[in-house]
Amino acid sequence: MDKLVAKKWEFVGAAKALHQLKEEFMKLIRTWVVVPEEMLKVVAATALLFGYKNEELYPKRKKELSWEVLCKTMDDKFFQIIQEAADIAKEQLDLFEDKPAAEGEEPAPVKKKTSIVPSRADVLREKKAIEPAQKMKSIKDFILTDYDDQKALNLAPALKLLYDVLNGAYRYRESHLRWVKDQYTKRKEKAEADAEDFSETKLEDRDDDFEELETES
Repeated sequence: MDKLVAKKWEFVGAAKALHQLKEEFMKLIRTWVVVPEEMLKVVAATALLFGYKNEELYPKRKKELSWEVLCKTMDDKFFQIIQEAADIAKEQLDLFEDKPAAEGEEPAPVKKKTSIVPSRADVLREKKAIEPAQKMKSIKDFILTDYDDQKALNLAPALKLLYDVLNGAYRYRESHLRWVKDQYTKRKEKAEADAEDFSETKLEDRDDDFEELETES
């Protein structure tokens, strides 16, 4: 639980830093004509994590990323989604309070705060029928496995700002999914131990990212 809350605030902090330096960030990237492949991947992966589809990120009828296309993706809507995601995250502390039930009582269901903010901005929203490229495992394999904040900083400080948002959002969502799976497993095991039916929907049927969720090393 503590780790989950820590990951939440890491993401919120990264999003805040990007928001505060947005103007400087945009001025810099607008001067770039050609960028390294890592920059392309960080931008694309961030967009995919926040609900953008491949068709919005790639040139028509092409399989290679283009800076000309991705640069246009980083518009006011793009940054607003990230800021809204951070605002939603600030309100989600109650979601992580696994309060034990009194003796003889059923555990209270975890309730998630509702928001008028578009659901694509919520890092923890349940995702079904998403494109393969939007799945957590695909995003990790795409850039996060062999990349880190120091490499991003060495390439360009501006890139590190965006990388920290991507990595922060990814780790926050990953920690949340693991926590949900852990709570689900405990309830299932208890039902089995008590010889009771367990009728909760399978996690994989609720969120595509449970299909290839990696266990914590």
